[in-house]
Amino acid sequence: MIRHARDLMRDAVSFSPTFIWELDARGCFTFVQGVEKILGYEPDEMIGRCYTEFLAPDPENGPGTAIGANKPFKNSLSRCRHKDGHDVWISSSGHPIHDALGHFVGYRGVDVDVNELTQARQELERIALHDPLTSLANRIKFMQRFDLECERQKRSGKPLSLIVVDIDHFKLVNDRFGHLAGDTCLRKVADVLSHGVRSVDVVARFGGEEFIILLPETDIGGATILAEKLRELVAESESRPEAGPDAPTLRVTISLGVACSHEPVPFDDLMERADTAVYKAKHAGRDRVCVAD
Repeated sequence: MIRHARDLMRDAVSFSPTFIWELDARGCFTFVQGVEKILGYEPDEMIGRCYTEFLAPDPENGPGTAIGANKPFKNSLSRCRHKDGHDVWISSSGHPIHDALGHFVGYRGVDVDVNELTQARQELERIALHDPLTSLANRIKFMQRFDLECERQKRSGKPLSLIVVDIDHFKLVNDRFGHLAGDTCLRKVADVLSHGVRSVDVVARFGGEEFIILLPETDIGGATILAEKLRELVAESESRPEAGPDAPTLRVTISLGVACSHEPVPFDDLMERADTAVYKAKHAGRDRVCVAD
Protein backbone atom coordinates (compact mmCIF):
# COMPACT_ATOMS: atom_id res chain seq x y z
CA MET A 1 0.00 0.00 0.00
CA ILE A 2 2.82 2.42 0.91
CA ARG A 3 4.67 1.56 -2.31
CA HIS A 4 1.47 2.08 -4.31
CA ALA A 5 0.91 5.50 -2.74
CA ARG A 6 4.54 6.42 -3.45
CA ASP A 7 4.15 5.37 -7.09
CA LEU A 8 0.98 7.45 -7.42
CA MET A 9 2.76 10.49 -5.99
CA ARG A 10 5.73 10.02 -8.32
CA ASP A 11 3.45 9.73 -11.35
CA ALA A 12 1.42 12.76 -10.29
CA VAL A 13 4.56 14.87 -10.06
CA SER A 14 6.01 13.47 -13.29
CA PHE A 15 2.93 14.14 -15.43
CA SER A 16 1.83 17.48 -14.00
CA PRO A 17 3.45 20.96 -14.28
CA THR A 18 4.70 20.79 -10.68
CA PHE A 19 7.73 19.87 -8.64
CA ILE A 20 8.09 19.23 -4.93
CA TRP A 21 10.98 20.27 -2.73
CA GLU A 22 12.41 20.58 0.75
CA LEU A 23 14.77 23.22 2.14
CA ASP A 24 16.97 23.13 5.21
CA ALA A 25 17.03 25.94 7.78
CA ARG A 26 19.49 27.91 5.60
CA GLY A 27 17.15 27.85 2.61
CA CYS A 28 19.18 25.24 0.68
CA PHE A 29 17.54 22.39 -1.21
CA THR A 30 17.71 18.98 0.46
CA PHE A 31 15.18 17.27 -1.81
CA VAL A 32 13.76 18.04 -5.28
CA GLN A 33 11.52 15.95 -7.53
CA GLY A 34 10.06 16.80 -10.94
CA VAL A 35 12.07 19.97 -11.53
CA GLU A 36 13.68 18.83 -14.79
CA LYS A 37 10.62 19.48 -16.95
CA ILE A 38 10.11 23.00 -15.56
CA LEU A 39 13.54 24.52 -14.89
CA GLY A 40 15.76 22.13 -16.82
CA TYR A 41 17.94 21.16 -13.84
CA GLU A 42 18.63 17.66 -12.60
CA PRO A 43 17.86 17.29 -8.89
CA ASP A 44 21.55 16.75 -8.09
CA GLU A 45 22.32 20.17 -9.59
CA MET A 46 20.05 21.87 -7.04
CA ILE A 47 20.74 19.88 -3.87
CA GLY A 48 22.80 21.93 -1.43
CA ARG A 49 22.19 25.22 -3.26
CA CYS A 50 20.05 28.09 -1.91
CA TYR A 51 16.67 28.55 -3.55
CA THR A 52 17.48 32.22 -4.24
CA GLU A 53 20.14 31.12 -6.76
CA PHE A 54 17.34 30.00 -9.07
CA LEU A 55 15.31 33.22 -8.91
CA ALA A 56 15.61 35.95 -11.52
CA PRO A 57 17.24 39.11 -10.08
CA ASP A 58 14.45 41.11 -8.47
CA PRO A 59 14.43 42.34 -4.84
CA GLU A 60 10.69 41.65 -4.47
CA ASN A 61 10.74 38.32 -6.28
CA GLY A 62 9.63 35.12 -4.58
CA PRO A 63 8.51 34.11 -1.09
CA GLY A 64 11.63 35.44 0.61
CA THR A 65 9.77 37.54 3.21
CA ALA A 66 7.69 34.59 4.40
CA ILE A 67 10.66 32.22 4.46
CA GLY A 68 12.75 34.75 6.37
CA ALA A 69 10.03 34.88 9.04
CA ASN A 70 9.50 31.09 9.11
CA LYS A 71 5.89 31.55 8.01
CA PRO A 72 3.80 29.46 5.60
CA PHE A 73 3.05 30.94 2.18
CA LYS A 74 0.63 30.07 -0.59
CA ASN A 75 0.61 30.84 -4.33
CA SER A 76 3.60 33.17 -4.10
CA LEU A 77 4.51 34.23 -7.63
CA SER A 78 8.20 33.91 -8.48
CA ARG A 79 10.17 34.62 -11.64
CA CYS A 80 12.72 31.81 -11.85
CA ARG A 81 15.67 31.36 -14.17
CA HIS A 82 15.63 28.25 -16.37
CA LYS A 83 18.92 26.42 -16.85
CA ASP A 84 19.15 27.68 -20.45
CA GLY A 85 18.71 31.30 -19.29
CA HIS A 86 15.08 32.21 -19.99
CA ASP A 87 12.62 33.18 -17.27
CA VAL A 88 9.84 30.93 -15.99
CA TRP A 89 6.99 32.06 -13.75
CA ILE A 90 6.34 29.73 -10.79
CA SER A 91 3.61 29.71 -8.15
CA SER A 92 5.11 28.50 -4.86
CA SER A 93 3.41 27.19 -1.74
CA GLY A 94 5.21 25.92 1.34
CA HIS A 95 5.16 25.53 5.09
CA PRO A 96 7.86 25.36 7.77
CA ILE A 97 8.81 21.97 9.19
CA HIS A 98 10.04 21.29 12.74
CA ASP A 99 11.80 18.45 14.47
CA ALA A 100 10.47 16.43 17.41
CA LEU A 101 11.58 19.17 19.82
CA GLY A 102 9.80 21.88 17.89
CA HIS A 103 12.93 23.40 16.39
CA PHE A 104 12.63 24.89 12.92
CA VAL A 105 14.56 22.75 10.43
CA GLY A 106 13.40 23.98 7.04
CA TYR A 107 10.57 24.12 4.55
CA ARG A 108 8.55 21.70 2.48
CA GLY A 109 6.52 22.77 -0.51
CA VAL A 110 5.40 22.54 -4.10
CA ASP A 111 5.97 24.77 -7.13
CA VAL A 112 3.57 24.98 -10.08
CA ASP A 113 4.51 26.16 -13.57
CA VAL A 114 2.22 29.16 -14.32
CA ASN A 115 4.36 30.63 -17.09
CA GLU A 116 1.77 30.60 -19.86
CA LEU A 117 -0.99 31.85 -17.57
CA THR A 118 1.18 34.67 -16.20
CA GLN A 119 2.35 35.75 -19.64
CA ALA A 120 -1.24 35.79 -20.90
CA ARG A 121 -2.32 37.93 -17.94
CA GLN A 122 0.58 40.32 -18.49
CA GLU A 123 -0.34 40.65 -22.16
CA LEU A 124 -3.94 41.44 -21.26
CA GLU A 125 -2.74 44.05 -18.78
CA ARG A 126 -0.45 45.53 -21.42
CA ILE A 127 -3.31 45.79 -23.91
CA ALA A 128 -5.63 47.32 -21.32
CA LEU A 129 -3.14 49.92 -20.06
CA HIS A 130 -1.21 50.95 -23.18
CA ASP A 131 -1.95 52.90 -26.32
CA PRO A 132 -2.06 50.40 -29.23
CA LEU A 133 -0.34 52.75 -31.71
CA THR A 134 2.59 54.07 -29.68
CA SER A 135 2.78 51.47 -26.84
CA LEU A 136 2.89 54.36 -24.37
CA ALA A 137 0.77 54.36 -21.24
CA ASN A 138 -2.88 55.20 -21.90
CA ARG A 139 -5.12 57.45 -19.84
CA ILE A 140 -6.09 54.67 -17.42
CA LYS A 141 -2.51 53.74 -16.57
CA PHE A 142 -1.47 57.37 -16.33
CA MET A 143 -4.25 58.18 -13.86
CA GLN A 144 -3.34 55.17 -11.73
CA ARG A 145 0.23 56.42 -11.52
CA PHE A 146 -0.85 60.02 -10.91
CA ASP A 147 -2.95 58.95 -7.91
CA LEU A 148 -0.01 56.92 -6.58
CA GLU A 149 2.39 59.85 -6.93
CA CYS A 150 -0.06 62.14 -5.16
CA GLU A 151 -0.11 59.75 -2.21
CA ARG A 152 3.69 59.78 -2.17
CA GLN A 153 3.67 63.56 -2.38
CA LYS A 154 1.57 63.74 0.79
CA ARG A 155 4.36 61.95 2.66
CA SER A 156 7.40 63.49 0.99
CA GLY A 157 6.23 67.06 0.43
CA LYS A 158 8.23 67.15 -2.81
CA PRO A 159 6.95 68.84 -5.98
CA LEU A 160 5.17 67.04 -8.80
CA SER A 161 5.31 68.39 -12.35
CA LEU A 162 3.31 67.83 -15.49
CA ILE A 163 4.25 68.48 -19.12
CA VAL A 164 1.65 68.54 -21.89
CA VAL A 165 3.02 68.04 -25.41
CA ASP A 166 1.19 68.86 -28.63
CA ILE A 167 2.55 68.22 -32.14
CA ASP A 168 2.53 71.39 -34.23
CA HIS A 169 0.50 71.45 -37.47
CA PHE A 170 -0.28 67.74 -37.17
CA LYS A 171 -3.41 68.08 -39.32
CA LEU A 172 -1.21 69.26 -42.21
CA VAL A 173 0.86 66.08 -41.88
CA ASN A 174 -2.26 63.95 -42.29
CA ASP A 175 -3.60 66.09 -45.13
CA ARG A 176 -0.35 66.12 -47.08
CA PHE A 177 1.08 62.64 -46.47
CA GLY A 178 -1.94 60.63 -45.32
CA HIS A 179 -2.95 59.05 -42.04
CA LEU A 180 -0.36 56.27 -42.24
CA ALA A 181 2.34 58.95 -42.30
CA GLY A 182 0.59 60.58 -39.36
CA ASP A 183 0.79 57.32 -37.43
CA THR A 184 4.51 57.06 -38.24
CA CYS A 185 4.97 60.58 -36.96
CA LEU A 186 3.13 59.82 -33.73
CA ARG A 187 5.24 56.73 -33.09
CA LYS A 188 8.44 58.70 -33.73
CA VAL A 189 7.52 61.48 -31.32
CA ALA A 190 6.43 58.90 -28.72
CA ASP A 191 9.78 57.14 -29.06
CA VAL A 192 11.74 60.39 -28.64
CA LEU A 193 9.72 61.39 -25.57
CA SER A 194 9.94 58.00 -23.86
CA HIS A 195 13.71 57.79 -24.37
CA GLY A 196 14.25 61.36 -23.24
CA VAL A 197 12.84 61.03 -19.72
CA ARG A 198 13.89 59.19 -16.55
CA SER A 199 12.73 55.67 -15.77
CA VAL A 200 10.56 57.03 -12.92
CA ASP A 201 8.70 59.40 -15.25
CA VAL A 202 5.53 58.41 -17.08
CA VAL A 203 4.84 59.31 -20.72
CA ALA A 204 1.30 58.75 -21.97
CA ARG A 205 -0.67 59.44 -25.11
CA PHE A 206 -3.81 61.32 -24.17
CA GLY A 207 -5.47 61.21 -27.58
CA GLY A 208 -4.87 62.58 -31.03
CA GLU A 209 -1.52 64.34 -31.22
CA GLU A 210 -1.35 65.15 -27.50
CA PHE A 211 1.04 63.53 -25.03
CA ILE A 212 1.44 64.06 -21.31
CA ILE A 213 4.43 63.47 -19.03
CA LEU A 214 4.37 63.03 -15.25
CA LEU A 215 7.56 64.00 -13.38
CA PRO A 216 7.69 62.88 -9.73
CA GLU A 217 9.84 64.90 -7.30
CA THR A 218 10.55 67.54 -9.95
CA ASP A 219 10.18 71.31 -9.49
CA ILE A 220 9.21 73.80 -12.16
CA GLY A 221 12.82 74.53 -13.02
CA GLY A 222 13.73 70.90 -13.61
CA ALA A 223 10.54 70.28 -15.58
CA THR A 224 11.18 73.30 -17.81
CA ILE A 225 14.75 72.17 -18.54
CA LEU A 226 13.47 68.71 -19.51
CA ALA A 227 10.71 70.18 -21.66
CA GLU A 228 13.23 72.27 -23.57
CA LYS A 229 15.44 69.23 -24.05
CA LEU A 230 12.51 67.21 -25.43
CA ARG A 231 11.55 70.07 -27.76
CA GLU A 232 15.05 70.09 -29.22
CA LEU A 233 15.17 66.29 -29.56
CA VAL A 234 11.90 66.17 -31.48
CA ALA A 235 12.92 69.06 -33.74
CA GLU A 236 16.16 67.26 -34.61
CA SER A 237 14.50 63.89 -35.29
CA GLU A 238 12.95 62.79 -38.56
CA SER A 239 10.70 60.05 -39.86
CA ARG A 240 9.95 58.65 -43.31
CA PRO A 241 6.26 58.55 -44.21
CA GLU A 242 7.08 56.21 -47.12
CA ALA A 243 9.41 53.25 -47.54
CA GLY A 244 12.51 53.29 -49.71
CA PRO A 245 15.83 55.14 -49.76
CA ASP A 246 14.41 57.99 -51.85
CA ALA A 247 11.39 58.53 -49.64
CA PRO A 248 11.02 62.08 -48.30
CA THR A 249 11.84 62.75 -44.67
CA LEU A 250 9.36 64.38 -42.36
CA ARG A 251 10.28 66.71 -39.50
CA VAL A 252 7.82 68.06 -36.95
CA THR A 253 8.03 70.34 -33.94
CA ILE A 254 6.17 70.31 -30.65
CA SER A 255 4.75 72.88 -28.26
CA LEU A 256 4.96 72.14 -24.55
CA GLY A 257 3.23 73.44 -21.44
CA VAL A 258 4.68 72.93 -17.97
CA ALA A 259 2.89 73.06 -14.61
CA CYS A 260 3.97 72.13 -11.09
CA SER A 261 2.33 71.53 -7.73
CA HIS A 262 3.99 71.49 -4.31
CA GLU A 263 1.08 69.73 -2.65
CA PRO A 264 -1.46 67.21 -3.96
CA VAL A 265 -4.04 68.81 -6.24
CA PRO A 266 -6.79 67.32 -8.44
CA PHE A 267 -5.50 66.14 -11.78
CA ASP A 268 -7.93 68.35 -13.70
CA ASP A 269 -6.50 71.45 -12.02
CA LEU A 270 -2.89 70.64 -12.86
CA MET A 271 -3.84 69.50 -16.37
CA GLU A 272 -5.76 72.70 -17.04
CA ARG A 273 -2.76 74.82 -16.06
CA ALA A 274 -0.37 72.83 -18.28
CA ASP A 275 -2.92 72.86 -21.13
CA THR A 276 -3.26 76.64 -20.89
CA ALA A 277 0.53 76.92 -21.13
CA VAL A 278 0.47 74.81 -24.33
CA TYR A 279 -2.04 77.22 -25.90
CA LYS A 280 0.27 80.09 -24.99
CA ALA A 281 3.13 78.30 -26.75
CA LYS A 282 0.93 77.77 -29.81
CA HIS A 283 -0.14 81.42 -29.98
CA ALA A 284 3.46 82.58 -29.43
CA GLY A 285 4.62 80.84 -32.63
CA ARG A 286 4.82 77.10 -31.72
CA ASP A 287 8.00 75.02 -31.27
CA ARG A 288 8.53 76.40 -27.77
CA VAL A 289 8.01 75.79 -24.05
CA CYS A 290 5.68 77.87 -21.89
CA VAL A 291 5.31 77.64 -18.12
CA ALA A 292 1.94 77.85 -16.38
CA ASP A 293 1.24 80.94 -14.28
